This record gives sequence, C-alpha cells and structure tokens, in this order.
Amino acid sequence: MIKIGIVEDIPDYAAMLKTYVEQHTAFEVVAVCGSVAEAIEQVDKTKPDLMLLDIELDMETTFDILEHYKKMGTVPFDFVFVTSRKETFGVQAFNYGEMRQHFGNLSKPIDPDRLNEILEDYANRKGIESKASNFEIKLHSLDLLKAQMASLSIPDNNGYKIVRVSEIVYLEMEDKYTIFHFAKGSSYKWDKMDRTSSKRIGEYGKILEPLSFLRIHKSTLVNTRYITQYKRSGELFLEGVDNALMVSQRMKKQVEGILGALSPR
Repeated sequence: MIKIGIVEDIPDYAAMLKTYVEQHTAFEVVAVCGSVAEAIEQVDKTKPDLMLLDIELDMETTFDILEHYKKMGTVPFDFVFVTSRKETFGVQAFNYGEMRQHFGNLSKPIDPDRLNEILEDYANRKGIESKASNFEIKLHSLDLLKAQMASLSIPDNNGYKIVRVSEIVYLEMEDKYTIFHFAKGSSYKWDKMDRTSSKRIGEYGKILEPLSFLRIHKSTLVNTRYITQYKRSGELFLEGVDNALMVSQRMKKQVEGILGALSPR
C-alpha cells in the first residue's frame, strides 16, 4: 500500500483530494494537514511515500516543509505541487521541481483526470497495480464536494448577487426567465423577483450540470444532493420542497440511469 499525505488548508479541497485518492486500491491517505508545522509532525509520524502539497497555506508555503527536510539532509518523500497561482510561485516551484522527489503538478480547480494520471503513474513506478473502485459513487462524491465550494452569480439591475451553489435546491424556467429556489434555512431570504435571472436555464445548466445538477425537464434543473425520492411514475421529491417535481418522459431514462449508478451493484 502506498501512503499519501495531503497538505491543504482549505477543508473542502482537502476532503476532495482525500475522497479521490481513496478510490484507488493502491493508495492510503495517512495524513491530512493544514499547516507547515502539522505537516512536519505528520510526516515524521506516518512516513508517507507521496505528498500532495498545496503551495500556498495562509501566511506560509509548503516550500517551508521542503526546506525543513533539506536542512536535515534529505526530503523523505516524493511530492506533487498543487496550486491555483502558478505565476506567483513559478520560479520557486521550478527550483524545487528540479528535485528528484518532484513527481508533477496539479492546478486548481482540481482536474480528476490529471490526478488519476499522476496516481497511476506513481503506482506503476512503484511496481504496484492500482485500480479505481466504486468509480461512479466516488466520482459523484467528488462532484458534490466541488459543488459545495462553488459560487454562482445572478445578474440584477445593480450588478450581481453571488450565491453558494450548495444552497441551490433547483432552478426552473418561467417564460424566458430562470427562477432560483434555495434550501430552507438558507441565508438567501429573497422574494421571487430577487431570485429571478434574465439568463436562460440552459446557460446555467452548462455551469451546474458538471457540479451534480441534473436536468429533469427542459425547464427544470435540480441539485442531486437534495433528492430524497424518485418514483418511476416520474415524480421526484426534494428536501424542503412540499410538492413533487415531474421528470419529463424524454429525460426519464437519463435520470434513472444516473440515480441507478449511485446504487451499489
């Protein structure tokens, strides 16, 4: 088993990385750290083979971790840099990237295919076979984590209102407008006018469908994390929504296929 440590100070990103890594049979996450000091403590304790290092950690960087071990004689793990600001750390990352322990880079937002490629290449280098297990379920969990972190803007006469995607239960089209419906207890206590966008629902679909939203009708887009029940009659029930939404006949096969993929085989 290959041991992996994650250094990431944003909990949602750390959870996302951990979720994806753990779908691979050859890897075990032995440490998740949010600071340089915690990372050094966990490296000494758990002895990871590979570290996923988010470069920027609040007021410090993971270069400090590498420097700590360089001063001690050697860096005792391989590492992958993770960053959303390549241009800021380009020179330093290049210098550390020359080290033999450097095993690649990941850009934020995380591309699961790129992470998968890195993990498989690393396992091959170690001579260990790695297979992804429960792919549909784990990938769906990853999408949910992405959605929890994402934001969306709703244009209005004064500019834009920014909302958290995780609090959107569903969107519906009325005439040429899109109406947002938020979770009960949401911080967005707006009337219908403030929840209405002049952009068509199809434009929002391009952004939200990769984040675990599901088109159930040409005029309705739902957040799958709020689905509580689906009936083959086409009725779909959402948490906090009194009445069932109807899945169109045209979309039933796709909806049932996606929901079925989340059921253990």
